[in-house]
Amino acid sequence: MHFDPVTDHARRFHEQKRAEKQKKEEKRRRKEEQKKKEEEQKIAEAHKKASEERKIIVCPACGGRGITRDPRRLGAMHCPRCGGKGWIYKESSFCFIATAAYGTPLAPEVDWLRRWRDDFLLKSRMGRYFIRAYYRFSPPIAKIIGSSTPLKIFTKCFLIPLIEVVKFKYKRIKKGV
Repeated sequence: MHFDPVTDHARRFHEQKRAEKQKKEEKRRRKEEQKKKEEEQKIAEAHKKASEERKIIVCPACGGRGITRDPRRLGAMHCPRCGGKGWIYKESSFCFIATAAYGTPLAPEVDWLRRWRDDFLLKSRMGRYFIRAYYRFSPPIAKIIGSSTPLKIFTKCFLIPLIEVVKFKYKRIKKGV
């Protein structure tokens, strides 16, 4: 076998570059994991803080209002007005699918959807039925969306036009048109 110093040098150079590339990729992956952990921790802290505060709750059947500190009891509480079961939060309750798509309940897009829910959907019977169905069926869907990047992108593509319509409606209301 013939030893060629040029070929050997090129081979070692490429191996070194490949090793550097692998190190950079590993470092980037660790950074992403750390960032994801920090985001999850922030979300968990926000959920904990929200559950410790007093919350205004609304009966989805009749629109009756109440106050609670314990979010775990919402499903078991009965409305004194209509006897309905399954209260929902009036303020700062979760938009599961939008939160899964945007990665945080603090995203401004999620706030627009909450505002639309609170100011429009809760004022009509059909809106309350929609909200009740949404809160029943969306958590498992949101879990699937949250675990898939393509589904997050697809969901954002679906939500963006809805959010833009909501913003447009609010601007028209603000102008008095």
